[in-house]
Amino acid sequence: MTEPYPYSPPPAPEAPPQQPATIAQAVRLMYVAMGITLVLSLIGLLDLDQSIADARSQVGDDTMSDDTIRTIFWVSFVLTLAITIGLWAWMAIKIGQGRAWARVLGTVFYGLSAAGFVLSLIGAGFVGTAGAGGPLGLAINAAIFALQTYIVVLIWRRESTAYIDAVSAYRLRSRGL
Repeated sequence: MTEPYPYSPPPAPEAPPQQPATIAQAVRLMYVAMGITLVLSLIGLLDLDQSIADARSQVGDDTMSDDTIRTIFWVSFVLTLAITIGLWAWMAIKIGQGRAWARVLGTVFYGLSAAGFVLSLIGAGFVGTAGAGGPLGLAINAAIFALQTYIVVLIWRRESTAYIDAVSAYRLRSRGL
């Protein structure tokens, strides 16, 4: 006797899209940028006393003790570094996973960084290069900006877009949508 509706097993789940070289390279470079950020931040601590003196002169408030300024500096330093490193890692992970929103958000972060870089160049023109870490500081900022620019170019290349579109479609199909 034949069954009126023969059973066939469900189709095998399709494999997720393979990450292209452009995304893999962008992710690696994001981790490199994260490492550079960490190293430069730690190097900046070598001149802590000068940073505190600069903060005191900018505030212009002699009622604040060096300990208070030092505490404010450390809290700001740790929070800023944790947020910056966290954002680099988060964007690397999510862009590596092919999340479209992460590519857009990463590009927004790049735009903010680009604005800061341009403003630092303008500031260096007004106050001389000493205000921006000297010529070496400007060169380092320019190199970091170039790295960020390259990362953004990589994540918006045609292969990257095809991967992110394929991941989005795969995720929708895996949810049955």
